[in-house]
Amino acid sequence: MRFGLMLALAAALAAFPACAKNSAPQTAPGTTTEQSPTSSVQQATIQMPQGKVQMGQGAVDPNTLGLPVYPGATPSQAGSFSVSGAQGGATQIVTIVTKDPFDKVVAFYKAKMPAGTQEVQTGSGATAKAQFVAGKASDAEHKNVIIAPSGDAVNITLIVGSTK
Repeated sequence: MRFGLMLALAAALAAFPACAKNSAPQTAPGTTTEQSPTSSVQQATIQMPQGKVQMGQGAVDPNTLGLPVYPGATPSQAGSFSVSGAQGGATQIVTIVTKDPFDKVVAFYKAKMPAGTQEVQTGSGATAKAQFVAGKASDAEHKNVIIAPSGDAVNITLIVGSTK
């Protein structure tokens, strides 16, 4: 059950970035699409027997995840994803973007995340990456922050997963 739900999430993650750039509404069986009257930004919800997938801008509010939100960062155009299982368990993913330097963003998360959660910091310039991990995938709840440059901006991906 959990594998099927994660497979659905992987398929949604792979397909959504391409759809995010297409402003024409597209729906599939079992899918609802919501569109703001003043915007071409979409949200989609896919309800399956195994659970529910929501994707699009605003599908996940970064302020509700229990992770530090970088000051002044804005939601990524790629949107966000929320997956919940019919028998429990959920994963929420949102990417926020800032124009601040990579090192400044990493310093913010070093100061705000619990001690010992920084797993990795590699590369420099366009290849730099940093990751903070609180908890393990097998824990009741685990949280990740992934920081990576993208052009003239820095992407901050916030991920929270729970098994209940």
